[in-house]
Amino acid sequence: MFERYWQVEGYVPIPLSDKEYLIDNDGNVVDKNGQPISTTTDEEGFITVFVKLWGGWKHYRVVDISALVFKKIKIPFKFYPRIEGFHIDGNKQNLHASNVGYRFRGGPLEHPKKKGYFYIPFRTNYVVNRDGVVFNLLTRYSTKWYITKRQENGRSKQGYYVSNSKDDLDHRTNFSRHRSVALALIPYPDNVDDLDVNHINGIPGSDNVTNLEFVTRKENSLHAQRLGLNNSIPVLVRNVVTKEVNEYYSIAEAARVLGLACDESVRFRLRQPFGTVFQGGIQVKYKNDDRPWTDVVDPEKAIEDARQQIPVACRNVLTGDQFYTHSMVEAAELMKMSYSVVKLRLRRGLKQAIDGWQFQYAEGQPLVWKDVSPEDVRWMPKMTSVERHDVQTGETLVFKSMKKAGRSTPKGSTVPLYLRKGFQPLYHGRYRFKYKNDVWRVSDMIDYGSITDAALAKLPNRGSTANSTWVQQTQ
Repeated sequence: MFERYWQVEGYVPIPLSDKEYLIDNDGNVVDKNGQPISTTTDEEGFITVFVKLWGGWKHYRVVDISALVFKKIKIPFKFYPRIEGFHIDGNKQNLHASNVGYRFRGGPLEHPKKKGYFYIPFRTNYVVNRDGVVFNLLTRYSTKWYITKRQENGRSKQGYYVSNSKDDLDHRTNFSRHRSVALALIPYPDNVDDLDVNHINGIPGSDNVTNLEFVTRKENSLHAQRLGLNNSIPVLVRNVVTKEVNEYYSIAEAARVLGLACDESVRFRLRQPFGTVFQGGIQVKYKNDDRPWTDVVDPEKAIEDARQQIPVACRNVLTGDQFYTHSMVEAAELMKMSYSVVKLRLRRGLKQAIDGWQFQYAEGQPLVWKDVSPEDVRWMPKMTSVERHDVQTGETLVFKSMKKAGRSTPKGSTVPLYLRKGFQPLYHGRYRFKYKNDVWRVSDMIDYGSITDAALAKLPNRGSTANSTWVQQTQ
């Protein structure tokens, strides 16, 4: 988390300096004329500069200034003195923004107007109370959570509470409720990014601050073993650039630390061809997989190719829950749908639900979900399989996709178009099509195979199947 920073070229002004002083990513401070400001070292070994900022003329630690600027902390300026920067690797000479983390001096930083709520480091547009209620200061609404897949082996009946939103750097990522509480309310060391947040009672979702603690990964694993919670297979994650390999004691932990949408996101990666490079430049495998890692000839090219995947937002229209996947392929895999179905809806911007789910691209636009009526939800067919009925012989065939169904009939390439418009088309006076989970209904029995595309465009949509007249018939 803290290794991320606002990357800039050259220098940027320091807040509340009237643009008299500027700083760059390497921690160099200059005046408005570009002249370097001389540095000294305080009694604790931190590099300081003597300038006039939010506290008047005095010595300021450069690491504090860097944290404010390049972590883009969003708190009232009267709280700037509460920012306490630290060096992630412990080297106080390393002032690069990627080596800067921060905490709040004097303990948790309470919001000045929303009593009982405290700023969350690295997500300072959000505040949280001791019970895990997170409030968005921009939207003025409490955060809605989805629950990751429940543990299959332990005492817990549910998973972790996770949400997806933008951090202070405007990057959309997942964040968990229990870690938000811990960061805001529990003191943490400089290596906090390497630590887990442990539930003392072993129950995910029990996110009161009194039930949370920062522990090492090994301590977390041992704690889970003592409570009988851990019989999962450890997962290894490798960085293709640095060749560094990290071990996670379970799929759930790997998903949480990697910031993935849910446990199934890790399982999805584990099912892909061995050696595949995913977003972030990582490869994954089970710890008990003895195959050697697959080296990548051009890691940067592999990472760039992986980044071309566009995140997809998925919404359950029955529950209102939503979560994010990293690609259309992953969304289709998680929803147990055909990839072509998800791709079609995203590429054409179709807002209607299918099999209880709606999809949107999660980048470059705000998420606006189309309302779905209870009738639409109740009668919603799973539109991945199509049934073809031969009205002459009575034979019925089922195809896994609309495209395959259309290919089974001469001039049947327009079958998907008719089905999406709500029709059950008849071709050549013989072959009639419908969604498998649909039922045959009364139709004018026009031979759609003879209608031109121009005529098709003029046909009205039949709309929701809930508003149609349904009959069972076996023509």
